[in-house]
Amino acid sequence: MSLPPFDPHGDLSEGLYQADTTEFFARFGSGTIQRERVAARLRQAFELVQPLGIISRVIIWGSFITVKPDPADADILWVTLPVFDRSRLPVQVDVLFDPRISETSIRDRCPLYS
Repeated sequence: MSLPPFDPHGDLSEGLYQADTTEFFARFGSGTIQRERVAARLRQAFELVQPLGIISRVIIWGSFITVKPDPADADILWVTLPVFDRSRLPVQVDVLFDPRISETSIRDRCPLYS
């Protein structure tokens, strides 16, 4: 299923859509330097998490999935499998799943923010 066109306001119409990473990054990860930066961090997160086999879905929302040329970030929700055990994750991946850690602290611990 391909992603729908943007509405007249530059947003996707409300709903959940499926896209593989190729389609997703082609649609949202280019056009401006800032979009490329956010997409690069998101790609790195995917590359860290995907081999672990713990993610069933990824939900992304916010300005990154609009026509806004300079989104500050990508709002992301990792939907994990029921058998997910955070205690077995390497620290550079674990910080991506800990809602108690501030973004500043994540920047200190995670290679995505180096």
